[in-house]
Amino acid sequence: MIRMIGLLFCAASALSIGACSDDDTNNNNNTADANNNTGSACENYCSAAMTNCTDANAVYGDNAECMSACAAMPAGTEGDTDGNSASCRAYHAGVAGMMDASDHCQHASASGGAVCGSKCEAYCSQIQTNCTGDNATHNDEAACLSACAAMPEGAFNDTAGNTVECRTYHASFPAAGAPTAHCKHASTASDSDVCGGVCDAYCDQAMANCTAGNELYTDRGTCMTACAAFPVGEFNDRGGDTAQCRTYHASSPAAGAPTDHCTHASADGNGVCVAP
Repeated sequence: MIRMIGLLFCAASALSIGACSDDDTNNNNNTADANNNTGSACENYCSAAMTNCTDANAVYGDNAECMSACAAMPAGTEGDTDGNSASCRAYHAGVAGMMDASDHCQHASASGGAVCGSKCEAYCSQIQTNCTGDNATHNDEAACLSACAAMPEGAFNDTAGNTVECRTYHASFPAAGAPTAHCKHASTASDSDVCGGVCDAYCDQAMANCTAGNELYTDRGTCMTACAAFPVGEFNDRGGDTAQCRTYHASSPAAGAPTDHCTHASADGNGVCVAP
């Protein structure tokens, strides 16, 4: 079935996805594209996305937003139908012009719709590229993927709410253009209550990563009640008596070393998330 769709896709030259020729020139170009996610892979992707994903299925407001988001995506190989790449998204954006745009535009979005890579892979590509230096939110991609695993996935085109989709949106072209504002929204703790409140994020992480002998709360309601008493704190707190600090330690640090970090994420902070 995928092969049949691929043949239809190649035949639809009006979709501007690029030729499907096997000549040496195209093979050389494909190799270059696989190593250059700002070249024709993005141009093909954005041309198709802006043409075929519109109205309720729109994934970007304009071509500049698309190109900015695409710059953080691996290029992939022309013809990819899955995997976290611009080429996979170009394929689905092209197919959206022929069938079921409501499905294929989700796959063509920055989040990949769980087809062009997992939602966490897409999120981490964006945030690790666009949120760096003082705006960095995760130590590395592995830490990002670990924190993301505890987040609710959410729905296509979320721009608010405690979801991976919301965080991916803010980590993409918004963070590329204004990282100081949007990297906070895209972070695990989602500063400023945009992608959920900090207590939502804290309890996602604590309930997922502090279990069995390291359990902090018997249920989510108890966690939320405890968190309501914590000062919110500042973006990227790693110490101090704040919900931000506890969320950090409850996330990838606790996933990797729960005996140490779940105590830091606890109500008493265990000498780390405590008042100076």
